[in-house]
Amino acid sequence: MKSLEIRKSITEKSKALDPTLHNKAMTQQKLKEKIEFQKQKEQEYKERLDEIKDKLKDRPFLFERVSMDTARLSADKVFKKALTDAGIDTSLINDLSRFEDDSLMY
Repeated sequence: MKSLEIRKSITEKSKALDPTLHNKAMTQQKLKEKIEFQKQKEQEYKERLDEIKDKLKDRPFLFERVSMDTARLSADKVFKKALTDAGIDTSLINDLSRFEDDSLMY
C-alpha cells in the first residue's frame, strides 16, 4: 500500500517536471496565438478589400474615363473654334478663367 502511494507520488512529480508536457502546452499556446493572429490579419484584409471595392465601385471604368476625356477635348475644340470665328482671343479667356480659379481658392 505504501509503495503504491510512493509510486503514485513519484509519477505525479515526474509528470510535473516532465519538459515534454511543458513543451506541448507551450506549443499549443503558441499555436492558438498564431491562429488568433491569422484570424485578425484575415479580418483586417477583408475590411481593407471591402474599402477598396467601395472606392472602385463609385469610380468610372477606364473606357468611360477615356470617353469623357475625348468628349471634353472635342467640346473644347468646338468652343475654341467658335471663339476664334467670333474674333475673340482664347488666351484672354484662359487668363480670366485662371484668375477666377485663383480667387476661389482664397
